[in-house]
Amino acid sequence: MTTGSSTKAGHYVLITGASSGIGREMAIQMSRGQRLILNGRDAVRLDETLQACSAPETHVIWQYDLSAVDELAASLTALLVEEEAKISAFVHCAAVLKILPLK
Repeated sequence: MTTGSSTKAGHYVLITGASSGIGREMAIQMSRGQRLILNGRDAVRLDETLQACSAPETHVIWQYDLSAVDELAASLTALLVEEEAKISAFVHCAAVLKILPLK
């Protein structure tokens, strides 16, 4: 089990892109010793990630599309206040995949 500052009361690791791919795998692995804030756009897939995590009741879902930059700070601040949470670490795995034809 990994220990760290996010095991302290109110401390969390924020993982963006936690609804799929590398972000989901990071969340599942890190959930063994850290409390997490799982971020992504898709509520159903975020819940699937949450249920795959160790101790799902200790983690928080933050469903938010990071491309909506104008409201990002307000949304995250509201979540942190509501959950009485502090972010002690950050894992950025959110990405946009755009497949274009090769010219």
